[in-house]
Amino acid sequence: MFPCGNIRWGTMPRRESGNHWRESDASEPEAVCEAPSSDAPSVAIRERTGALERFFVAPSERVLVRSTFVLTCTHGGVWALRAWGRVERESIDELVEVLSRLAERPERRQLFDLRGIETYSADAMAAVVDFYASHPRYASTIAREAVVRPDGLVGVFAEGFFRAVDVPFPTTVVTAEADALAFLGEPAGALAFEGWEIERASDVVWRVREAVVALGASARLDDVARALGTSGRSLQRGLAVEGTSFRSVRRDALADEIDRLRASQRWTLKEIAARLGFRSLGRLSELYREARGRAPSRG
Repeated sequence: MFPCGNIRWGTMPRRESGNHWRESDASEPEAVCEAPSSDAPSVAIRERTGALERFFVAPSERVLVRSTFVLTCTHGGVWALRAWGRVERESIDELVEVLSRLAERPERRQLFDLRGIETYSADAMAAVVDFYASHPRYASTIAREAVVRPDGLVGVFAEGFFRAVDVPFPTTVVTAEADALAFLGEPAGALAFEGWEIERASDVVWRVREAVVALGASARLDDVARALGTSGRSLQRGLAVEGTSFRSVRRDALADEIDRLRASQRWTLKEIAARLGFRSLGRLSELYREARGRAPSRG
């Protein structure tokens, strides 16, 4: 139940390798994930975002990044999700929010790449079963589904689960991404754009991001370290190991939160500045420009 895609990691929660932000307005209407015209340029580097609304504006040009999975859409129209690490109940709760949105897209072809999964908790699997039982519309809007299973006992369990679930659409469980794409009618290179390789998600980066969003613009290194039960110096060392810094993580976390709030269309930019604790709209704009290379719109 997890799809896969291609990504350029840099902020959330991956190691930074430069900013490659596309200039687009999060308030524009959602796009349909479909094949572009034959002369349309391919997006070699995709924008990463943690904001669900922003992602669905242009899913074939962006990657939705969450704590244990990522989601994108190929230009051929395949929704691809890749998951990794330990799957706990909290991971499934986060996933359900995304899958519920996918249910709004009928005749979906989707791919779940589970090769990075290490273990499943009993609570997590119970939550998956409950989701299928309580959301019949989700399964009814799928046209075809391919699952790339991990190796070992985890893979045996995953394959058994997917084969045991009674679904109203063609499905397959394979061990190679190319086979999954072929089943979905996509060429082998459909997910071969730059940066799709997955590095292990950094728990320390993700936890710092969450703390920054909770504290808002007033978040400082010592405040976040206290919230995480460590010292500022230890936190700096941990972030340095991940190839980033507190300043960078703070900046990108706040910029993503600005995008998320803008996409909801419930607040003006001035109200968002106040909500996040910026001293002025100018301070918000300064941070956003540093993160995105452009000023936020005032819509």
